[in-house]
Amino acid sequence: MNATVSNDEVLPITKEAIAVAEEFSCAGDCVRSARAKILEASETLGEDPNDHMDDYILEYGYCYYNNCV
Repeated sequence: MNATVSNDEVLPITKEAIAVAEEFSCAGDCVRSARAKILEASETLGEDPNDHMDDYILEYGYCYYNNCV
């Protein structure tokens, strides 16, 4: 069987596509920010960051709804 694989994707360049990309970048910024805060707090307290998932989700939600919506 012969098959050709291409990694090239044609992406639409419209205002809608740009808006979606901007939304993802803002959400990504909130993910990174919330993660950094939880890791820093966990390190300071000497605790496992996985024990603070609820705090991470709250921090992410706060960032997202105040900055991205």
